[in-house]
Parts: sequence; C-alpha cells; structure tokens
Amino acid sequence: MDRIPEILAVAAASHDLGRIYGKQDHHINSGIIIRKDRSLRAWFDSAQIELIAQAAEDHRASRLAEPRSIYGKIVSEADRLIDPALLSAGHLCTECHDTPNCLLPTR
Repeated sequence: MDRIPEILAVAAASHDLGRIYGKQDHHINSGIIIRKDRSLRAWFDSAQIELIAQAAEDHRASRLAEPRSIYGKIVSEADRLIDPALLSAGHLCTECHDTPNCLLPTR
C-alpha cells in the first residue's frame, strides 16, 4: 500500500461524484461509481479502489460510524473545513491575502 498520496488524491477528487444522482445518498452513489470506474484499474489494484470507494462512502458528516480508514477520515474532515463560498468563487486558497489578484474579501 505504497500509493498513499495517489489514493488520497483520487478519494478527495471523487468523493462527491454521486451528487449527479442527488445529495441524499451521494456518498453511497460515489462509492458505486468509483467501484465501477474501469479506468481506475490501470492505476490501482482492487484493494486500493475499495479504499477509495470506502473513503467516499465514509465522508458524509451525518454518518454515525467512524470512517473505516485514514483516507475516509481525511476526506471527511477536509470536506467539513471547505467553505462552499470559496468553491463557488472558483478557487481555493489559504486566505493569506498575499496574492495581488486574490478575490477573497479581507476579514
């Protein structure tokens, strides 16, 4: 399991894919989509794909059980920390305000 950064990156990028079917069960639908994605097989073995799918399933804040892996824990925590207003502005940053072209309002 030496592909930790790649597994985490794909889990983070794909955890909300299931939203194409609505928000209610998007975490479950994301897991289904990930497991069915044949292109992932070129990069990951079946155990790694399962970890990615489980991370997507486990990221939902309303889920009562703890995430099954560190990947699920990281994706879940990151998902809670991201401000949707920043996403809708088309960018993410650390709000450092050192960039002259930053569109974020100052606090």
